[in-house]
Amino acid sequence: MAIISGVLGVIRGINRAVTVDIAEKDARVFFAMNTGHADRIAISEASLLGIANDHRRGWGLAEITLTELRASLYTLEQIHCVSRTPEIPDQWRIVESFRVREKAGV
Repeated sequence: MAIISGVLGVIRGINRAVTVDIAEKDARVFFAMNTGHADRIAISEASLLGIANDHRRGWGLAEITLTELRASLYTLEQIHCVSRTPEIPDQWRIVESFRVREKAGV
């Protein structure tokens, strides 16, 4: 029983170590990317901006600019969840699968 508890403790520690908190705007861009990315390998910045702003309007939030979208994409790229398509620089793709968990009180 002690071994099982130890293993579970290690797993919980690893899970916390690989959890990354991101800003609300970045999370919503990633959500929009998941929504718009479902039927294609990559999505253009222009398409993603439209999808993100449709979602933001639906949530009662202000639209974002292309500059803000790119800043979010670069942030998401730094944590290795999206990447540019090498052949087409304004196309982005999801590089991993993620489990999204909202913080309490958000």
